[in-house]
Amino acid sequence: MQPEASFNLTELERTKEHGAWRRIFLLCLLPIYALVGWLRLHESLNYWNYLIELNIWPRPLYFAVSGGLLGLGFTLAWVFLLLKFKPSARYNRILGVIFLIWFWADRIWLSLREAFYNQLFIAFLITAITLGWMFLLIHKADLKQKVKPDEP
Repeated sequence: MQPEASFNLTELERTKEHGAWRRIFLLCLLPIYALVGWLRLHESLNYWNYLIELNIWPRPLYFAVSGGLLGLGFTLAWVFLLLKFKPSARYNRILGVIFLIWFWADRIWLSLREAFYNQLFIAFLITAITLGWMFLLIHKADLKQKVKPDEP
């Protein structure tokens, strides 16, 4: 019985070491998404009057709200991952889906056609990176939550 227990412990340690690079990579990647959101919020507030004078569409309020939500969402994802919050993998995937839906809706319906076509390569690159961390860096094992039975 003893050799089997040590094998399981070694297997568990190996699994943890193998998945450590994914966590470290995500801890470096998520702040970039959050920073883009916070910068979007900051710059829309900083140039509010100028953007209103230019009469751009959508209004600066849209940029401020969407930037704040992006910054908050990805900052929370980073904090959950940093603190090893159990549902952080599920939260990251849900956030990724919401982000991609918003990102493409914003590109298709709110941008000018010329800007859409000129930035299409970058949009596909952002989509590929987001799908990469959603599905390649977060495995099914990360989504499973182990529930401990109540002890009497």
